[in-house]
Amino acid sequence: VTVAKAQAARPRPKTPPQRSRLELAVETALRNAPYTGLRAVQCRVREGMAILRGEVTSFFLKQVAQETARKIDGVDLVVNLVSVQPPRE
Repeated sequence: VTVAKAQAARPRPKTPPQRSRLELAVETALRNAPYTGLRAVQCRVREGMAILRGEVTSFFLKQVAQETARKIDGVDLVVNLVSVQPPRE
């Protein structure tokens, strides 16, 4: 077996998918929001649909995350899968 064939046969390590411009824009807006609880929210965008995931401590923050994503130019629809976990006392 030649070196070239051996290298070609080896599976390549999976690289994380490149973040789209819209994903970065939504996540930047979430990070820059005045509510630190939004920093745990992640976003994926497919064909103008932003899908939000993560946990926040109130329904208010869940709604703020949704509205923050909705305001980004190029986002046509927001699917809000963020869960609400009230803070433990």
